Formats: sequence, structure tokens, C-alpha cells
Amino acid sequence: MYRRVGFSLGATTLAFALAVDTVSYVTARAQINTSVEQLLETESRYEVERMSTSLTSTVDAVAVLARSRLLSNALVDSDGRLAYVTPFLRDFQAGRSRKIGLSLVDFRGNAIATTRTDGAAPAIDASAASRLVEQGRPHAGIAGTRETPILVVAWPVLFPETQTAEGLLIAEFDARSVLHTMSAAAGHTTFPVLRVSDGSGHVLSTGGSDAPWDGMLSRSERVPVPDVLAPLGLQVEVGVPKFEAYKPLRYLALIYLAGTVAVVLAALGVARLVAERLTRPIRRLSGEAAHIADSARLDSGVTVEGRDEIAQLARSFNEMLLRLQLTTESRLSALREQNAELVRAHAAQRRLEEELHHAQKLEAVGRLASGIAHEINTPIQYIGDNTRFLADAVDSLSKALDGQRQELERVASAEALARIDRVGEDLDLPYVRTEAPRTVARTLEGVRRVATIVRAMREFSHPGESEPVAADINRSLEATLDVARNEYRYVADVVTELGQLPLVTCRPGDLNQVFLNVIVNAAHAIEDVVQGTDARGIIRVRTATDGDAVVIAISDTGGGIPPEVRGKVFEPFFTTKDVGRGSGQGLAIARSIVEAHGGTISFETMPGQGTTFRIRIPLAPPPPQPPQPPEHPEAPAAQAPAAAETRREP
Repeated sequence: MYRRVGFSLGATTLAFALAVDTVSYVTARAQINTSVEQLLETESRYEVERMSTSLTSTVDAVAVLARSRLLSNALVDSDGRLAYVTPFLRDFQAGRSRKIGLSLVDFRGNAIATTRTDGAAPAIDASAASRLVEQGRPHAGIAGTRETPILVVAWPVLFPETQTAEGLLIAEFDARSVLHTMSAAAGHTTFPVLRVSDGSGHVLSTGGSDAPWDGMLSRSERVPVPDVLAPLGLQVEVGVPKFEAYKPLRYLALIYLAGTVAVVLAALGVARLVAERLTRPIRRLSGEAAHIADSARLDSGVTVEGRDEIAQLARSFNEMLLRLQLTTESRLSALREQNAELVRAHAAQRRLEEELHHAQKLEAVGRLASGIAHEINTPIQYIGDNTRFLADAVDSLSKALDGQRQELERVASAEALARIDRVGEDLDLPYVRTEAPRTVARTLEGVRRVATIVRAMREFSHPGESEPVAADINRSLEATLDVARNEYRYVADVVTELGQLPLVTCRPGDLNQVFLNVIVNAAHAIEDVVQGTDARGIIRVRTATDGDAVVIAISDTGGGIPPEVRGKVFEPFFTTKDVGRGSGQGLAIARSIVEAHGGTISFETMPGQGTTFRIRIPLAPPPPQPPQPPEHPEAPAAQAPAAAETRREP
């Protein structure tokens, strides 16, 4: 009997000790994992920021060098200036990047100056260099071998007067000096271990450590780089060997094991001494308590016998049952109410914070756009007026030269006229007289386009009115299309069919936001379809009157809305776009604005053909209680003929 009690108590103690040890071990392991994750996150952010700065400074230095007037002049007049180019390139430094060579090639791809002393040709051959000069765009790549990778940056050298590429500056750097990690820079191999790889998975720098990467707790992060380096897909990986990370756990396990053995042995010794006294009353108390637990009746109690510690424990147990019975229900009820209130308060606070953040962002962007448009407006007027003056002056000078020529032909000799003709040819006078009017005309067209954009920005970002005012919906749509031009110019053409509309009493700034959200969504839908091809989509904007309201229809030729998400498109924070491309609030905000005007917004979609959003706005202010949108609104019938206009972006 006593031996069984001792063994039982010893086994219970052992199980409890093992459970405590297991929980402690798991907790310690979780804490180590958390610490390692925080360390990897901190180190990866530091390395990404440092490497981004190094790459940016290197590319900027190459770009600045390529814009040197000495290089462009050497390409045009290599005999006179070539002697200064090689020393000029040799003195070039790009931060801590160790350069291997700088080469200046002409438009044929032939190197006319280089700093390489090993006699090797540039990393980009002549045909590829000639193509890059013809394209006039910078290029970057990784050359060399896996052991000695070379970062190659090719930048076009432009002739200042024509802004055309006349040659190419090829800069070759030791990739490891540009991408050196913290461990490599410090000269030792501590943990964490760092390495850098490109988009194809080739390792460019290991930070001086040869530790196997399979046994690592690691984190990888893309490096933000200038556009010319973006195709390389550089990323930083930070890792800590699992053997090193979990080394403290092995010592902790040994300590726990020794402690468990000591506790079990002590428990067995104590159990032998107290088993005879405690076994019987404890067993009776345990049985009665188990019966109460099985029956779930808190109004019953255990039998109290004697005045020893076990009897006192039984009386305390009965008192606990009574108090528990009295307080359980009230506390459970209060807890349920508090939990429900907390959930409601948290949801309301979250919505308020999101709406406030979005409103503050839109307000700041509006103020900034309005200020910029106002500042640009006056200089643009100066430029336009001066350019028109130059056009008139060029025309007057051309007429004066024609008159002088006629007079000279009448009074001057043939020899004098020949000398005058030679002077004109030396000064390219015929070319100037032909191209100057065209140049001025193109400048005026550019000024007109800038003025249109500025006017659209000023109208779109005008502060919202507290009260509804009479507004021209067609003009608001045109201003919104100008503002959103950058979203659709590369993927779609815009076709407008704007009918004759009366003035609408509304808040124009809010409706501009509705139009912008729908147009941007249409552009994104078309981009998802035509991306990677030469095809272009169509965004069609129609307006018409429908009784006492106006109807705006915005259609796209995108992929349509999938059936399974059509019921969620107007829900806040619902989006099918990638992270960073949409917040999921555009259509939710649009519906709230339209309903505040007493109108409705609906859509029709066909998979693979596109989507049409219809916005119906009443001509008069909305009643106190705005009407609910119909479930299946029909397409509005146009009441006035609309002239179609197509905007095709280059």
C-alpha cells in the first residue's frame, strides 16, 4: 500500500517535472526563435539600406561621369581631346566600389579610350554596345565568373545640343566590392551570416563565410535599386546556423534533466514518510470531489470528519463550492457583456482610424497638387507668351531675309550673291529657316499640354465645398481624365462620348474622387490583360441625361469581375489587387459619396470582355433620406447625341 502510494506520488512528480521541463524548453525555443527573427530582420534591413545606398551612389557616379562635356566632345572630336579622356577616366572613383575598368566607345561600339591595363576588351562587345547607343538607354548586368563577378553599368553619352546618344560609357566594377556585406567589411566571420544573390539565384557575395546555407535560420529581402539595376533582382539573405542558435537549449536540457531526477528522488523519500497518514482521508476526499466534478453539482459538498488538516481542507472545499456557485453566473454574464462591448469598440475604433488616415492622406495630396499647379501656372504663361513672340519674330526675320535677298539680286553682282550664299550655307541658314518654325510649333504644343494638365490639377484638387454647388459633370470628367492620364496612357486609349448635360447641384470634389477611383480601376483591369504584349485596351466614358438625373457610364475592356467576388466589390478593404497596388477602399468610398448625393452606382461585367460601371446622380440635391440603390439597375437611355472623342497616348 505504502509502496504504491510512494510510486504513484513519484510518478506524478516525475510527470509534473517533465511537463514543466517540456513547457520551459518549448518556451525557451520559441523565445530563441523570436530573438533570431528579430535579429535577422534588423540585420537584413541594415544590409538592404546600406547596399541600396552603395549601388545608388555607384550608378549616380557613372551617370554624372557620362554627362561630362569632355566625353561628348571626345566622341565628336577625338583627335583633339582624346589625350585627356584616359587620365580623366582613370581618376574617376565611385565610393567604395573598386573599378576594374572604364571604357568610352563610339556609336559603332569601338573603344576609343579605356583604363584597363590588362588589354582585355570591355565586358560588352561592339555589336551590343552599338545597339545600346542606338537605343539611348542605360543598361546594367553581371559578367565575369562565379568566383570574380563583375558589375557592368553602361550609360549613353549624349551630345548636349541635340540630346542624342553619340557613344557609350562602360563602367566595370568588382561586384564584391559594391555588394560587400557587413561580415566581409569587418574582416571576420561572425553570426549572422550574410550573402547576396541575383534574380537567377547565383550567389554574388558570401560575406567571407563558407557555412552551409541548408542548416540556417534565414531571411531574404529584395534590395531597392535604381531602375537600371532592377532587372538584376538583387536580394540579401541573412542566416544564423541552427547549431549556434540552439546551443543554449542543449545546456538547458541537461539542467532540467538533473533537476527532474533530484525532485523525483526527493518526492519518493517524502512519500514514504507521509503515505500512511495521508492516504485514506485524501482518497476519500478525492473520491467525493471527483463525484462532484462528474455530476457538475456545485450545491453538494464533501464529508467532514475530525479536526485535522484534511478535515480543514474539506471544510474549505465546501466553502469554495458555495462561493463559486454564487458568483459563477454573475461573473460569466458580466464577462460576456464586456467581451461583446470590447469587440464592438475595437471594430469601431479600427474603422475610424482607417477613415481618418485615408482622409488626411487625400487632404495632403490635394493641397500639394493645388499648390504645385498654382506655382507652375505663371511660368507656363511666361513660356507660352515668349514662345509665341519667338514664332512671330522668326516669321518676321524670314520675311526680312527674303526681302533683302530680292533687293540684293536686283543690285548686287553674281559674285557678291555667291559669297552671301556661302556664308548662309556655313551658318546652316536654310536648315535653320526650315526647322525653326517647326521647333517653335512643337514647343507651343508642349506648353499647351502642360497648361492643360495644370488646369486639370487645379480643378481636380480644388477644396471641397461644404454645400452643394452647380457643376459641369463633363468638365469634371475631362479634368479627372487628365489627372489620371499616367495610369492609362501606356495600356489603353480613352474614348469619350459626352452628351449635352445641364448643370448638376453636387459637391464636385467628391464626385471627382468617384470618377478617379473607377477610371484607375479600369486602367488596372486592362493592364492585367495586355501586360507583356503590344495590345492596347479601351476605356469608354459616356454621359447622358435620364429624366431628372445624369448617368455616367465608364467601361473597360479588361478581364471582367469573377462571379465569386461580385458581391464584395463595394465592401471596405476588399481588393483582388497585389499588395501595395490597392487598399480596397476605392469603390467603397465611391458608393458612400454617390449615395450621399442621393444617387446609385452599379456595374455590369462579362468575363473576358470587360466591365461597365454606371453612376446615376440626380440634378437636384438629395432628400434627407437618400434612396436605396436598386438591385438590378437598367442601362440609362441617352437623351442627347454625344460626340465621340478618342485620346490615344503615345
